Amino acid sequence: MRKILPLIFIATANIGFSQITITTNHLPNAGDTMVTRNALFTEDIDLDDTGANHTWSYGFEELEPLNLNPGIICYDVDETPIVYQFMFNNPFDAAHNSDFGIGVQQAGVAGISFENAYMYYQNSSTKYTVTGMGAGINGLPLAAHMNAPDLIYRLPLTYQSADSSHSIMTFDVPQLGYYGLDQKRNYVCDGWGTLNIWGESFDVLRVKSIVNASDSIFTSLINLGIRLPRPETITYEWISTEYIVPILKITTTAGIVTQVQVADIYQDITGVSEMPADASEWVLYPNPANNILYFDFKRTSNISVEITDGLGKLVKSERLSSNAGVDISSLPAGLYQVRVDSMGTRNTKSFIKL
Repeated sequence: MRKILPLIFIATANIGFSQITITTNHLPNAGDTMVTRNALFTEDIDLDDTGANHTWSYGFEELEPLNLNPGIICYDVDETPIVYQFMFNNPFDAAHNSDFGIGVQQAGVAGISFENAYMYYQNSSTKYTVTGMGAGINGLPLAAHMNAPDLIYRLPLTYQSADSSHSIMTFDVPQLGYYGLDQKRNYVCDGWGTLNIWGESFDVLRVKSIVNASDSIFTSLINLGIRLPRPETITYEWISTEYIVPILKITTTAGIVTQVQVADIYQDITGVSEMPADASEWVLYPNPANNILYFDFKRTSNISVEITDGLGKLVKSERLSSNAGVDISSLPAGLYQVRVDSMGTRNTKSFIKL
């Protein structure tokens, strides 16, 4: 994991905290590995609490550290599947000529499965964007550009920086029709100051990003198309010049906190026990989900799955012997917890039912 200590930080250390500027060097690039730790707020926090020369403080009492996530590798485009390289390693297409790709966990929407997928990124001196995606869709390797790259940040990033983008990505799927993603992003750097977290302090910029998106599917066989709006997603990121991932990142979906992640500021946190691989190395998708909730387990036998609603009431219980899906079509819309028990260990994750 790359850790950067620029001269500006050293020069200002003796005169108090000051505004920082995020540049291309402070963000992920080819060859980097992004490491984060899940966390859980044990009490309500005000996500609108921000501003200039602000201080945010979260100790172990408010923010409970959980398991360390597997490192996410930023692959050089040349290291990703060759069928995708033609789209994202083209110097004559400046907007989509990408710097690295990140492997995406298996996912799916409305009967379309995505496997061996990579999201491609460009990290230049002026912008940090998502340029498109390559994926095996229903067994076929396909790639598609964002017509206008998804602008995560305009660089350099400073206090009150703000911008927006509208990106459309379309996959033509033989013998099916097409799948499309329509996404709008608005972001603003709405604060700067000091983040005190677990006894450590960081100079940070805070960025609030709002994403509204929808999936579109057209089936040529029956000449039918559907549009599936996604719930609004808002992320709050406290970014520093010391780590290539946010020191703190909070994600809300439809107004509900669905994920909290912290940079791996400690290699070992006293009192935090990592779950055994068979219990913790699993994913569920899609999230949010509508009809079927799919599971991908590291261990594929003797898996007990229980789903509880927001009041803790058990609404679904199944035992899975392999990677499979659970029918949730009859559940009311809302936030649910999924508990997985395997070999005497237990792990819990959240999902939203549409």
